[in-house]
Amino acid sequence: SSDLSELAQALTQHSWFAGLDAVRQAVIIGIAYNAGLMGLLGYHRMIGALERQDWQTAANECTTSNPVLKARYDRYAQQLLTGAWQ
Repeated sequence: SSDLSELAQALTQHSWFAGLDAVRQAVIIGIAYNAGLMGLLGYHRMIGALERQDWQTAANECTTSNPVLKARYDRYAQQLLTGAWQ
């Protein structure tokens, strides 16, 4: 959808995003789609971990308070940790 491509385009302006592999980029786009771009950018510790390629911390910080999205974010966290599609 155009929303997703617009999010991806906006995210490519951030060097921490541009340096990620396709799986991790897809996770970040998914979070931005759920939380909004500003919501995503509020994940300061996760973004810092991604910049350092500290996948464990990035996965630990990939959480949501929305119970409806919990399973999805658990899958996102696993993808951030492993860099593999789930």
